Amino acid sequence: MTTNREILKKALEQTDDATINLLHSVLMAIHQTPIKTKPPISDTYSNPLKNTITYENDIISPIEENWEME
Repeated sequence: MTTNREILKKALEQTDDATINLLHSVLMAIHQTPIKTKPPISDTYSNPLKNTITYENDIISPIEENWEME
């Protein structure tokens, strides 16, 4: 009965060096501790409507446009 380790050894013996180096890189990446960082704040995540509306009593209007109240 062959073990998984023996099967892997046989497969590695038949594999070229470039593929082995690639597999090594993948294994090293899997075993690294992930770095937890906050994603950078960019325009895609910001609120596009922020500071574009003025509240005047019960009326909401765009900043550039003044409405006359009766």
